[in-house]
Amino acid sequence: MTKEEYAEKVRDTAVAILTECSAEAWKREQEANGDDAGFHDFYYHAEYNGSFSSILDATCGLGDYTDAIEILQVSEQNPDHVDSGLYEGCAWQRILICIAYELFSWDVSAKAEEMYNADEFEQALLPYPDTPHQKGFFPKNKKFKIPDGPWVVGTGNGIKILIAPHSFSSSFSSEKYKPKLSVVFEGPVEKRGVKSIRYIVDCRRVYNQNGNNIDDDLLLCHEEFGVRKIK
Repeated sequence: MTKEEYAEKVRDTAVAILTECSAEAWKREQEANGDDAGFHDFYYHAEYNGSFSSILDATCGLGDYTDAIEILQVSEQNPDHVDSGLYEGCAWQRILICIAYELFSWDVSAKAEEMYNADEFEQALLPYPDTPHQKGFFPKNKKFKIPDGPWVVGTGNGIKILIAPHSFSSSFSSEKYKPKLSVVFEGPVEKRGVKSIRYIVDCRRVYNQNGNNIDDDLLLCHEEFGVRKIK
């Protein structure tokens, strides 16, 4: 990836975030009310439910460490400024991915701020890509039915199927203690039923958090926990 191609990727991602988070409409509303409409105020508004970070994560397309190396080679951000606590205990491949993601997020945020301040509100959506750890559906979302169970965790913007190393509720940062299964179905959730509860997720993407191949984890979700794609 050349610096020019990277700059285009950063800009496309910034445009997608400003579009999906309705940046122009929010800014105009704040200005009309006489409220502060600075970019950082918009960021906190967009990040209130995690939308800003979620879109960034969904569109970055970091499939493996080779993608990370490409970003490290073209970004002008300083990788030494990345908090080592984000990747402490991880294998070197994961360390590269964590650092590259942080650099990319800084570049995209800077570009989004530049466009926001210049009232450059191009409207465009960026399809969510498939990677070894993600299935992207947006903007044509897919619906999934997820039966309730002790492995089901609400995330605020989706449903997670979680099987931790020793208990369903544990969470660990080190790869030594990564969950056996951690698959997130991201999107608006509708809860149905009383005795037999299930969740319908209007899914923008499905991704995992344990480093496995997403196809393998989706098959396990289907066979072991009854997760079904219904539309």
